Formats: sequence, C-alpha cells, structure tokens
Amino acid sequence: MIRYLYHGTTRAVAKRILNGGGGLKPRGATGKDNWEHTVTSNADCVYLTDAYAPHFAHNAMSARDKWGAVIEVDLAMLRMSKLRPDEDMLEQATRGGGNVDEEIAAELEGKDMKERTMWFRDNIDGFAHLWRTSVEMMGTCGYKGVIPCSAISRIAYFKPTANVQMFMGFFDPTITILNYKFCGRKYQAFTKWMFGDKVEAEDITMYPPEAAPEGFFDRLRQVMAAREGLKVVEIGAKKVPSRA
Repeated sequence: MIRYLYHGTTRAVAKRILNGGGGLKPRGATGKDNWEHTVTSNADCVYLTDAYAPHFAHNAMSARDKWGAVIEVDLAMLRMSKLRPDEDMLEQATRGGGNVDEEIAAELEGKDMKERTMWFRDNIDGFAHLWRTSVEMMGTCGYKGVIPCSAISRIAYFKPTANVQMFMGFFDPTITILNYKFCGRKYQAFTKWMFGDKVEAEDITMYPPEAAPEGFFDRLRQVMAAREGLKVVEIGAKKVPSRA
C-alpha cells in the first residue's frame, strides 16, 4: 500500500505554502515549472514521487535559494480519484507497442518520443487507474489539482552545501523506468534519511557489502550521522511518528 509520496521544491515555496499559500498547486496555477524536460509537464498536475523529490528540489533551486525542501504528502488525506500516472512512464512503458490496445497503438503510430509523451499527457485522465503502476515502475505520479495543506505531514528542509558528500548522491538520476528498477531503493533511502527515518548505510549505496572497499561503510555511516543543514518539521496536529 502506498501511503506517503513526496514533492521537491525550495524552502521559500514550502514556507509560502504553509503560511497561507493555499497548498501545493500545479504549474497552471503558479506559472512555474521546476522540471526542465523535452515536454512541458501537465499544467493541471502536481507531481509526486517516492524516490526523486530531493533531486527535484535541488533542480528547483537557484543562486538565491540556499535551501531546498522535500514535502511529504499523506495520500490518505487526498481524493484518490485525482491521482494520475506520469506521462513519461506511460511513454516509456509502451515503446514498441506491446503494452497498448489497438486503438491507442493507432493513435501513437508514427509519433516520436516527444509527440507520444504529449499525447499521453493530454489524454492522462483515461489512464488514471494506472497511477499505482506509475509509482511502482518509475517512482512518480501526478495529482490533478491542488494538494491541500491538510495533506502535508512533514517537510524536510536541506542545505546542499552543508553535507556535500551526502547530498551529491541524489543530484543526477535519470528519471526513467530503468533507473528506478536498479537505483530506486537508493533514492528512496536518501529521502528517508533526510526525514530522520531509519536507514541502513547499505541502502544508500549501490555497493554490495562484499564488494565495498575496506572501511567504506564505516565512513558512510559517519557521513550519514552528520545532519547539519537538515531541519525536519512535523505539521500541526497531523504529527506523525518516524517510520522506520
């Protein structure tokens, strides 16, 4: 069961949301897009992830933004009918035409990757039932509409320069089905670590214990123990226990 997903942004935006900003709003309501991509994101959706929020937060930061923010969203406080799959997942999963019916295959025939992604984005409501599949396959999905403040359970503020050794680990993923298949657990662990949840050093790295250099995991545990530049805020009456 998927209970919590995450959204990456800047500290300034997160504080504005909490101080009367009306919740997490999609690009169509804010005019801002934190994701540089070949295809513009769905203007009606807020994008969520179980793995890549620290990366998206860092991507949203500018020279003036010294702090990023990862917002934890409690799906139990949302209207599940508004969840949508990520159009990029749909495009990647249907390459070759093997995973779609004849009608959809006909719509996609002759289209390049950009055109296919745009088609899925513009027809996303018809695939709403695949939002869990989107999270399971690529770690991402969307929510059509505003995510209210009542659905925000925790926020982790972070300053990348305070612990470069740790934070540099989530700067450069590729948001693809293949990356999530092999590296998703690592990025999930980064997110948990930011919130102070229990994470083992072995979860943070791709090194299997038997292949790691001598002393590697001891040094990594020391880096993980340094929590300078991190501040976790539990929101109002909806305080939640640390989830080990």
